Amino acid sequence: MKYMRCFFVVAFSLAIYIFPQVNVRDRYHQPDKVMDVVGVKPGMVIGEVGAGSGYFTFHLSRRVGDSGKIYANDISTRALAALRRKSEQEGISNIETIVGQVEDPLFPDEILDMVFIVNAFHDLARPVELLDNLVPSLKPGAQVVIIDRDPDKVGGFNRHVLTQAEVLEHIENSAFILDRIETFLPQHNIYIIKCPNSTAVYQERLLEKLWETEKSFKIPESVVIDIERHCFYVSNYDGKNPSHNQGKQSISRVTLDGREVNLDWVSGLNNPTGLAIFRDKLYVVERQNLVEIDLDAAEIIARHPVPQPVFLNDVAVDDSGNFYISDSNKHVIYRFAGAEIEEWIKGGEIKNPNGLHFVGGNLFVGNNGDQCLKAVDCESKKVATIANLGPGIIDGIQSDKKGNLIVSHWEGKIYRISPGGAEEKLLDLSVSKTNTADFAYWEERGLIVIPTFANNRILVYQLKNN
Repeated sequence: MKYMRCFFVVAFSLAIYIFPQVNVRDRYHQPDKVMDVVGVKPGMVIGEVGAGSGYFTFHLSRRVGDSGKIYANDISTRALAALRRKSEQEGISNIETIVGQVEDPLFPDEILDMVFIVNAFHDLARPVELLDNLVPSLKPGAQVVIIDRDPDKVGGFNRHVLTQAEVLEHIENSAFILDRIETFLPQHNIYIIKCPNSTAVYQERLLEKLWETEKSFKIPESVVIDIERHCFYVSNYDGKNPSHNQGKQSISRVTLDGREVNLDWVSGLNNPTGLAIFRDKLYVVERQNLVEIDLDAAEIIARHPVPQPVFLNDVAVDDSGNFYISDSNKHVIYRFAGAEIEEWIKGGEIKNPNGLHFVGGNLFVGNNGDQCLKAVDCESKKVATIANLGPGIIDGIQSDKKGNLIVSHWEGKIYRISPGGAEEKLLDLSVSKTNTADFAYWEERGLIVIPTFANNRILVYQLKNN
C-alpha cells in the first residue's frame, strides 16, 4: 500500500510536468465560467484587488484582450514583482500593477468596468473602507465581484474564512448593495455587488476637473491660494494624531500647476484647520492659537492665544486686517484686531459656526446649528439668514464678483448661492464619500481647489464662463 501511494504521487507529479497547462486551481475556481456568468468581455478595463502573483489576473488578461486592460493591485511588492516578471516572460502588455494601501487599492478614477476580489476578501483588514474607496474608480453601472470561500462548503478547513452572513454584513455597511450570489463553485461563493448611486457623482457642465494630487496629505482640511507666489497652501489637520501642543503637524505648499508639492513646507503646527492670507503672512488656526507665518521666510513668527477655546475651526480676514475665528463647539466667533483675541459674537443666532468668509462688509458664516448660511454685518453685528442648505456640515465659503457665494458641504457637495438665496449644485462627490472641506476659489482663473479631508488628496477644478 505504501508503494501504491508513492506511485500516485509520482504519477500526479509527472502529469503536472507533462501537462503544465492544466492548473488544478481551475477545477475549484472555474475562471472561464465565472467570467461568462459575470459578463467579462473583450475591451473591458478591470481592477483586481489582492491580485497576488496573478492566478486570476492572467485569465482576466486573456479575456479582455489587447483592447482591454487589467489593473492588478496588491499591498505586497514581492507578489506584484513576480506578476510583472511573468507578464514580461509571456509578452503580455495589458496588465499594470498598483501597490495599494490596506484600505485603498489606489485605482485611477472613473475608469473601471468591473472589479474582482478573488480569495482575498477574508484577509482584508478594513473591508468596508476598501469597498467605499473603490467607488471613485468605477464607471456608472460597474459591478464588483467578490469570490471567497464558504465555510459551509469546506468543512474542517482551518484557514480563516468569512461566513456568508459576515460577507453580507460588510457589504451592507459599505456604499454597495448586493445584486446576487452565485453558488455553483464547489468551495466558493460569488457575490456580485453594485453601488446604487454610482451614477450620482454630479459635475455641473461648466465645471471641469483639471488635476488631482496623490493621496499623500494627512487629512487636508483647508486650502488658501497665494496668487502672488503662484501656489496654494494646505493645512494637514491629521486629526487621528492629536498634537497636544507638540507641533506634530504641518502646512503643505503646492504650485498652481501641481508640479511641485512640499508636504512639510512649515512644520511645528498643532492640528491646523482654517487658513487666511494678509499682507505676506499666512494665518493658521490651530487648537489654541492663531499662528502667523512669514510667507517668504516659511517660518512661524508669532502665536496669538485664543482665550479658553473649545474647538477652533476657520478664520477670515476683513479689508482692514481684522481676523475672525470660529469656535464650533463653543458657539463663538472671536475677533483679532492686532492686540488680544476676544469674543466678538456668541450664541443666539450663532450656533456651531464653521466656515467663514468676509466680503462687502459682511462676515458669512456656515451656521451648522440650524444648517443655515448666514451673514453678519460687521458694524452692527446684525445676523441675516441667506439660505438653508439642509443636512450637512457647511465648511468652505467663497464669493464671486456677481455677488454669488460658493459653499461646500463637507460631506461632498459644492453649491453656488445667488444673492437672492437660490441654490445651484455644482458638484456632488458624496456617493464616493469624497469630502469637500474648506476649499479655495480664484475667480480670475475659475479655479476651485478642494481639500478632500479623509481622502488625503487635493482636487482642482475649473469653473468655466464664471
